[in-house]
Amino acid sequence: MARPEMVLPPVGPDGVDREHADLGDVRVPALLGRYSDDERHARPVGYYHGRRPADGRFGDQPGPCNPTGQWGHNRHLFDALEVSEGDRYDADDQLLGKRFHLVLTCVRCGLVEAMRGQLDPDDAPVPGAREVTHLDPTPLQAGELLAQEIDRRHFWGDQWDVTWTIYRDGLPVGWLATQRGPRGKRYVAGAFGRRYDNSSQVEKGAGALAVLRKLAKQGAPEPVGATPTGP
Repeated sequence: MARPEMVLPPVGPDGVDREHADLGDVRVPALLGRYSDDERHARPVGYYHGRRPADGRFGDQPGPCNPTGQWGHNRHLFDALEVSEGDRYDADDQLLGKRFHLVLTCVRCGLVEAMRGQLDPDDAPVPGAREVTHLDPTPLQAGELLAQEIDRRHFWGDQWDVTWTIYRDGLPVGWLATQRGPRGKRYVAGAFGRRYDNSSQVEKGAGALAVLRKLAKQGAPEPVGATPTGP
């Protein structure tokens, strides 16, 4: 049986679907700066291009990265190449942001997006640096449920704090997360609904897949943020 592909956050023409997306997902940028109140939606880079027709026009045309030409049916698979300069300082010997040039090339349809800008040293974990996070692209599966890893933070030694979003039919319905008990013993907890919602029944187990299987036996509810239907 083929392994399931990474489940991507739900998006629309105006960006990330914030009603349904898990904003704890490290793949969803939230703010432009640490002290910024600007919360414009993240946009999928180049996502509106399906393919380039023979007449040279761009549009929602079916192609390798968008089989139907409709939003949400597929996305690009980018190869990224970046060049950036060394440290720069102003007249007061204060570190300036590094300028960079980033080129994204879709390895399926050939779309190229070029970006130029400056890294903000105040927003980086190390001045002038970028934070790197590795997620497991293959989601866990139990029945109709897929648990996609959305955050991974180093805790101690070979231990990591990991968070998953549980999806059904492409929309989030719950969560899983590693936790520690009173004596420091690690386990995985999970439930349907949004995290920290005390009304949800929390399942616990030694591993994420075991907890996901327990939840699958309950039967998945409506997606998070969905409007209830019926009487």
